[in-house]
Amino acid sequence: MDIVRGTARVAINTTDAELAGRSLELSANTEAGHDRSHALQGVVAAIADVGMNMNEPDTFENSKELAGTIEYDTYRSSAWRSIARTQHSNDDTPSAVESANKAMAIINKSKLIGQEIYRASAYVDLAKLFIDLGQEGMARECIIKAVDSSAGLEDEFERSSIFQTIAETQIRMGVRTKNSGLLEDAVESFGYITREYYRTSTRQTLASVLSNLKEDELVKRLA
Repeated sequence: MDIVRGTARVAINTTDAELAGRSLELSANTEAGHDRSHALQGVVAAIADVGMNMNEPDTFENSKELAGTIEYDTYRSSAWRSIARTQHSNDDTPSAVESANKAMAIINKSKLIGQEIYRASAYVDLAKLFIDLGQEGMARECIIKAVDSSAGLEDEFERSSIFQTIAETQIRMGVRTKNSGLLEDAVESFGYITREYYRTSTRQTLASVLSNLKEDELVKRLA
């Protein structure tokens, strides 16, 4: 699986169609289930990137077909997010939004994601994608879903880690959209972080941004 993903990464870095095809061939040798799904996610990203950069629409369409064959919901959604980012990089925002919506629908409907931290992580990544696409409402919806998926996590390390990502995403979204409510949400998310390493790192990030915005009252709440 690592060989497949490594080959796919090189294909992206070099815009090499032959290597992208080779990564697909190698994926057939991976174990069905998790490993193959993980491998194919990387292959989809490579084929989409190569197809777009080489102006080969058929190759790009092949990446969409391949994404639909991925068994695990988390990796199938991730593949569609890769496609969306490739479309956005080519200034095709409407198509990117469509692909992002497909990625979100997979996570929304999935009953097979066994650990909520995986669902939460997908929603955070979707929020980042949607904000880049100028879809503020969808980004906000995804970050709310990420919080809902994370609040009940019992493992302290997992909860602290995901809420660090959530808080930093919320602060970024707040600055980008000039939404003070998201700045407050970021501080609230900080309250879920209990492991000191994550608290210290997140506090520094939030305090820096909030200080620059002269949000002194919110900075005080990070103490």
